[in-house]
Amino acid sequence: MVRLLAALLAVVLAGCASLQTESELPAAAEFSNLETFAWFDGEFLAGDDVRAGDEQIRATVQDAIEQALIAKGYRKVDADQADFVVSWFGGIERKILEDQLNHLYSPYGYGTLLRDPALNSQPSRPVGEYEEGTLIIDLLDRADRRLLWRGTGTGRVDRGRPAETALKNLAQAVTRILEPVPSR
Repeated sequence: MVRLLAALLAVVLAGCASLQTESELPAAAEFSNLETFAWFDGEFLAGDDVRAGDEQIRATVQDAIEQALIAKGYRKVDADQADFVVSWFGGIERKILEDQLNHLYSPYGYGTLLRDPALNSQPSRPVGEYEEGTLIIDLLDRADRRLLWRGTGTGRVDRGRPAETALKNLAQAVTRILEPVPSR
């Protein structure tokens, strides 16, 4: 059961094609003097969804963040020696999808002349639920906890993937979220 829950969160950002990313770089943020990083020493907040706090998910995200920052030329050090600290948050939200499937039978589609307009006055809209996950990665100044950079990734949960694939996709999503971080 735990593996299934972990897989569900991991596929939040599955399939990089469907991943939407954004980043914020405050005007005052200066990366040229930053060389080292450490993990934020505050309490990890998993949010309302138990899947976000799963150890396998946490380890995958943290490993991917470390690898991405190291690839950009930053070094991981003890918290008291770091230039900046890293924090992240993940969560899943249930969404409602309202989809109109009868577009071919609408007043402007195929068969307009062959049907009774009175029977077609209100198109049907199938409604369904889906889950959307969000991963937020923050880089903070170690001394004053001022936000230096924030990246977010949002994607639809795909429940049909094996756990290994889902974790691999999650790691790729983290890398993609961190792409805008300036390199050393």
